[in-house]
Formats: sequence, structure tokens, C-alpha cells
Amino acid sequence: MDWRVLGLFFLYRLKKAWLRLGRKGLQGGRFRPQPPPPRSSPERLDQGSQQKPSSSKGLTGSPVTYRDPSRDGAMQPGLSGGKKSDYLPSSIDFEQTRETGKLVKKLATPISRRRKRGHKRKHLDLKTTIHRSTLQGGTLLKLRWKMKKPAKPRIVLILDTSSSMMKSATIMLQFLYALKKEFRQLEVFIFGNELNYVTPYLHLTFENLILNMSQLPQWDFGGTELWRPLAQLKNNFSHLLRSKTTVILLTDCQFYERFFALAPLNNLRRRVKNLYLFNPDPRVKDLTDTHYQETIKNFKTVVDRMFYTETIRDVASALRQILA
Repeated sequence: MDWRVLGLFFLYRLKKAWLRLGRKGLQGGRFRPQPPPPRSSPERLDQGSQQKPSSSKGLTGSPVTYRDPSRDGAMQPGLSGGKKSDYLPSSIDFEQTRETGKLVKKLATPISRRRKRGHKRKHLDLKTTIHRSTLQGGTLLKLRWKMKKPAKPRIVLILDTSSSMMKSATIMLQFLYALKKEFRQLEVFIFGNELNYVTPYLHLTFENLILNMSQLPQWDFGGTELWRPLAQLKNNFSHLLRSKTTVILLTDCQFYERFFALAPLNNLRRRVKNLYLFNPDPRVKDLTDTHYQETIKNFKTVVDRMFYTETIRDVASALRQILA
């Protein structure tokens, strides 16, 4: 099954490269690259055709400017393309996120080989017992015990922030808030058709964090690809993908390459401890949509678990199922 998916992925890339050559044009059986069109200076722009960016107020009450896609978002081949806006939900309820963060921390915390002192009588701490007995003249009056010491959890959160996921922006930000409160070492990425690194902004307050994140190029991006962001994750952040790392992917599975995204996702699964996929799309429960049901059925084969999580309560319920 893996080799078949990998072969289909290479055929997809070959077809896409051939279509790219066809768009540029083949003259006389020989490819001739076309020069890029000259950029018009700001003075030559028609003032009447320019659209004034709209603004609204975000969570902090400060104005949030919406970008003009024709100016700030470059079109991407094969996609609707471009950053559409800096949209943020008008209000977010953070009171329900406490349980979610604690459950994720419990899920991601591995048990280390190192041991700490404890009261459960499983492993005798002989060194401490002998040391303490010297105070009573060498008599072993009280035995000391030790237990396994939990290691530091490693979480990598990957958020699909394409335009189709903006209707689920509330749950994305609630999930990010819950993990930020519980984890000191948290790695966060967002993607549309490329990868943006969000971790350098985690030291900010949460309101400033989401304002900076909404201004990244891949926030509210008009198109979704998975193979390119995962390739960038593997090439630039391979040190994060270890056998003790838990990866959480929040997406609606509406990728441009469709089932060809299974191969890079399967490669990611082999490098980490666990890979969980949370899908907030309501079509998961719509059994009449056979095309989407077939899509998510294929993705279930390359992840550990997939859950339908429309609200933050659904995320907590899914985590309790995993820990049960």
C-alpha cells in the first residue's frame, strides 16, 4: 500500500511539472523561458481601482486591517492563491480550554528511565536507604523507594490556516491557548501551501500572539497543499521530529493534491511517536457525501487516530478517548 501511494505521488508531481511547462509554452519543441512582466510603480497605479483595506476590531479592541489579496497575496499555480485577510474571531471563550491543555500534557508526557523518590513500593532505592541508615548506626530501619520520573513532553502543533479553515478559527485559537498555558516547550506551525513558524511569537501575550500570527502570509490563504509544508518541516525542523514527539494536525483534509498527500503524511508518522488528526469539518458526519467520506477514510490509514472536533469540548472528549 505504501509503495503504491508513493508511486501515485510521483506520477502526480510529474503531471504537475508537465502542466507547468504547458502553461509557459513550448515553442518549436524547445522550452523558452518568458521574462517576468515589469512591475508597475506605485505612481502609475490607478487611484480609482485601488481598494481601501477594511478594518474591524479584534479581541484586544485594536483595529485589525484586512489585506488586499491583489497586492499582498501572490497567485500560486494550481490554487486560488494569495493571502485574503487578517481575519480574527470577534470573541473567544477561554474558560473551556483548561481541561484540554491538561489532557494533552498527560497524553504527550512519556515516562523516562530516570527515577525519582516516591512512596509506591515498586523499586527499592538502595543507595538512599544505606545512606540514611548510617544515621541510626547502620541499622536498616526504614526502606526508601523510587519511581519513574516523567520526561518533558514534546508537542508539535500544525494548524491548517487556509481560507476553508477560517470558519473554525475559534477552535484553533482555543486549542493554541490551552497548549500555550500548559507547555513551556511547544512548537507551532501554520500552513496554507507553505509553512510558517509561529514558535518565536509564543513568548508574547496571547492577544499579541494571535495578532502577529494573523499577519503571517499563510494565515487565511486561498489554497491548501500538504506535501510542500511537510517537506519544509522535514528539511528545516528535522530536529523536532523525534521518537518522543507527539504531532497534532488540525485540518479539514481539503488538500489540493487530495490522496497524494498520504505519502508525506505517512513519512511524518514514521518519524514521531504519535500523529493525531483533528478535523472540525461538519461533513465528517454527513454520510451522504461519499467523496469526502472516501477522502477521510484514506487519511485514517496514515494517522494514529482521527477525531471530529467542531468545538473545544469535542477536543477534550477525543483526548479522554485516547487516554482511556
